[in-house]
Amino acid sequence: MLGRIYLVLLSVAVVVMGALTYLSYGWLQSIGDPQNAIQNYQDYSGISWSVLWVCFLALVIVANVLLWKTRKAWALWASLLFFVSFIIIQTFWLENAFFNFVKENTASESKYFIRPFLGITISAIATIGIFFDQFILLRMRDKLPSKDNVLTAPETKDGKDS
Repeated sequence: MLGRIYLVLLSVAVVVMGALTYLSYGWLQSIGDPQNAIQNYQDYSGISWSVLWVCFLALVIVANVLLWKTRKAWALWASLLFFVSFIIIQTFWLENAFFNFVKENTASESKYFIRPFLGITISAIATIGIFFDQFILLRMRDKLPSKDNVLTAPETKDGKDS
């Protein structure tokens, strides 16, 4: 049941991020005022970054619960795949499109070269974080006594614990 809840949450997160990415990109295809398009792109891009972080944290929390209950880490790695995919989409594809739009429509220069490195760095840190999250959570789970490993007091003949 918890796996299904996670999959529904992941699906909703993918749809929401896909819609925000589409809306951000749609402003770059605008034929109207370039300054208006730039402002609206930056608004939607900022919202999508915030939503990406919130979705990722929600997915990781549910994945941690799933890992604790079942000892299966697939949800953690699926959360990372979701996060890294949208980081790559935002920092490489969408920011490149924004850079080209600004270059074509305004006289100012935009700094494109920092965003891809930022995306790579964030992805690497998230990967390391997920790895250690899984490692620590499984170690904690193994250290805590489970219902099967708890020693119980022997029962006496009349059924009372001694």
